[in-house]
Amino acid sequence: MKTKLSLLTIYLLTAFCGIIAQTVTYDFEDGSLADWFVYSATTNAVANPSPSGINTSSQSVELVSSADWPGFRLDNDTGVISSDIKTISLMVYSPVDRFITVTFAESISSTANFSVTIGVGAANVNTWVKLDYDISAIPTYDYREMHIIMQNGTVYYDNIVLVSDGSLGTNDLTLETVKVYPNPATDKINIDLSTLGAKASIDIHDLTGKLVYNEKDVSNKLHSIEHHLKSGMYIVSIKSENKTITNKLLIN
Repeated sequence: MKTKLSLLTIYLLTAFCGIIAQTVTYDFEDGSLADWFVYSATTNAVANPSPSGINTSSQSVELVSSADWPGFRLDNDTGVISSDIKTISLMVYSPVDRFITVTFAESISSTANFSVTIGVGAANVNTWVKLDYDISAIPTYDYREMHIIMQNGTVYYDNIVLVSDGSLGTNDLTLETVKVYPNPATDKINIDLSTLGAKASIDIHDLTGKLVYNEKDVSNKLHSIEHHLKSGMYIVSIKSENKTITNKLLIN
């Protein structure tokens, strides 16, 4: 499934509840595995083995292993995931019935502090299935690692989405390594891209899904936008390498 459609669904559903979901999405469409470390397995960005059903995107990630419980992880010494992350979803294509576990560790290579396991199920063999992990009960830590672990064999992954709940507050917005400020904004928006390792594309949508701003191949570390947007709530999406970072922005 294309990232824009899945994100738009999140925006519209949460808007009616007075909450805008803040998300980080890994869709692997550019073939990049940036940010991910693989262990006890080989992995490649490959063509989607079955572009149908819920996932018609062209690229996916293939994990192959004969070892027990191989996987891949997202890690960072300064904290990979904040305590406001409430759900994680991912798409899985598997030729056999298997379990997929998401775990979190407080420090690099430490024992998992929290884990959730979901079975793909025999009815979903050889078809894309979306797994939703409710981690709202996760203990409050600044987690350094997030693991996605499977049983041995071959599994395809796509569209890994980390979702946090954001209230309609007026604090500056930060998610992962991108900051959008001031918030609320008036006639100028600043986007701090200083810690992204590659060029970025920036989209701004209103809550109907209409694209009101687009800039591609942004390489400067501080991107300023002088705009004429109407007052209201908007969604800012920053795409860099294989991930999309989204957040809300209030215009006065």
